[in-house]
Amino acid sequence: MPHLIPESIPYRATRGEKIVFSALRDHLPDACVVWYNLPLQGRRTLQQPDFIALGDDIGIAVLEVKSWRLSDIVGVTPD
Repeated sequence: MPHLIPESIPYRATRGEKIVFSALRDHLPDACVVWYNLPLQGRRTLQQPDFIALGDDIGIAVLEVKSWRLSDIVGVTPD
């Protein structure tokens, strides 16, 4: 099991975030470290991606989870 920070997902997390947290916990190797909602300073603003995973096998992965259903999407633009 990877090293998870925090060790459990907060109650306020979305359903999708809880599913991804469980998948990362159950399927990533022990040598990985996974952060949930780690604040990162961007060029202009503070960013807070849902997950950052770091490991020898995967490098670094930044994940933003969207728990949308197809019926939730009304339209799409290039932006």
